[in-house]
Amino acid sequence: DSIYRGCGLGLSECSDERPCPVHDRFVAVREELRHMLERTSIHDLCTGLDSGLTFLIRDIMEHHN
Repeated sequence: DSIYRGCGLGLSECSDERPCPVHDRFVAVREELRHMLERTSIHDLCTGLDSGLTFLIRDIMEHHN
């Protein structure tokens, strides 16, 4: 939920009245993310996995570095 309401830089005090340097740009990113999540179904995600176009495999070695 904080991704939709929180500051793009993680500041505790950020608002339209006292914006951080990325405040206005982050509003657009937030909206695009919300639209993408609303338009993407679980079926869409599964179709990509089934066809091999998308992957959910985490490289275990990258977490040991």
